[in-house]
Amino acid sequence: MFNIIKLQHFLTHLTLIFFSIFFNALSDNYIYMYYENEFVPTNWENLSSDYNHCHNGNSQSPINITPSLNKIKNLKYFYSSLKPEQIVDNKGTALKLKQNNQNYILINDKKYNLVQFHFHNLSEHTLNSKKYDMELHLVHQNEDDTLAVIGILIKEGKSHSEIKKLLNYHPDKNIPENSTNINLGRLLPNNSNIYNYVGSLTTPPCTEGVNWLVMDKPIEASIDEITALRNLIKFNSRPIQNFKIAS
Repeated sequence: MFNIIKLQHFLTHLTLIFFSIFFNALSDNYIYMYYENEFVPTNWENLSSDYNHCHNGNSQSPINITPSLNKIKNLKYFYSSLKPEQIVDNKGTALKLKQNNQNYILINDKKYNLVQFHFHNLSEHTLNSKKYDMELHLVHQNEDDTLAVIGILIKEGKSHSEIKKLLNYHPDKNIPENSTNINLGRLLPNNSNIYNYVGSLTTPPCTEGVNWLVMDKPIEASIDEITALRNLIKFNSRPIQNFKIAS
């Protein structure tokens, strides 16, 4: 009898290999997977020799965010409204954007373009050892292919207008003709400290050198929205990693 589960696992493994080969084209090949069976994070190093960083890296993410971490103040956002047609690929809830450079951030006046964003269930980073319901990652890339990722924690609460819109962009659905634009700025929490450290991708190949910007004020989403996202992405949260801050 045809085993659809084995086929799904085989295809996911192929995706992992494909991603490691084409890492420099992150916006085209970001892994989106759920973590069970042989794909649990503790087994990543055994899936490919390219994933050694996942086990032996020195600056792996995610980490526990504490007040001792460096806070960044010279971060500027330039986010415009996102039109449905600007989303050219949607794998699970990882949405790749057209490279029109209309959405970007400046870190020390260096430009990083937003290339995609995605969710994790549960949160990957913790805040003072507290885990949150979900985490949103806004992935940016500069002209040198260096990555800067904004991490936004999500907790159960009031409905979130922009997350509600994003749920309409699932690949199994046609984008409604009357879809309204997504206001990316509304995905950012107000009056948040931004903790900064250099870590890694939280998926294979766990490459280091990623500039992380984690906000300490969570945004809220309704239980229905969180449940809908969880039904799409299952469990895909990497555990907290041992991490030493350079002195």
